[in-house]
Amino acid sequence: MKDVLREMNELKPASNEEEEEEPSENFSTKPEDKPCDEDDDLCDGDLGSDLSPEEMKIVELTTDIVSRTLVVHKDLIRCITLLLQRENSDDISVDSLEKILKVSQRIGVQVDELGACLYPPQEISAIKVAIEKISSLISEVEAELRNLKGCTEDFGEACSGLRSSLRKLGSELGCDLVPEMENLVITD
Repeated sequence: MKDVLREMNELKPASNEEEEEEPSENFSTKPEDKPCDEDDDLCDGDLGSDLSPEEMKIVELTTDIVSRTLVVHKDLIRCITLLLQRENSDDISVDSLEKILKVSQRIGVQVDELGACLYPPQEISAIKVAIEKISSLISEVEAELRNLKGCTEDFGEACSGLRSSLRKLGSELGCDLVPEMENLVITD
């Protein structure tokens, strides 16, 4: 997820300088204007540098989602660590911990999908699917952790912050994320 966040921070808006300047010659000696070979590293630096303001807005909102997802995962690790440090940690279901791990891995896959969808042309329908899945998966992790009686206030706040960011992006894209927690039944 950190790699996805790093790559997203490297995305840049389209430059208006090209539109304002009249080219005086048909060629240039600037490195960024030379033709790209397949093996040329300079070409990689230009990838993702032609995003419109609308696309950059989506990148910014998605960057917030990825950052908040990292916070959720850090808090999840803290919660599990606290669970395992309890006196009665032998009562913790290994199946529940495995389920949390698998769901967390699926969240990571969706974060990778989000990052891949941001390069032009942005794949809006795939972004919508990814944020819906992340929303659902976060609810699964939170429910499983509550069942283990290991959910902390910090973890709950991190999940709420992530859901808020998911809703903002969903709103920007014109999709309505169902508040998963309203329908969630927690058993003791």
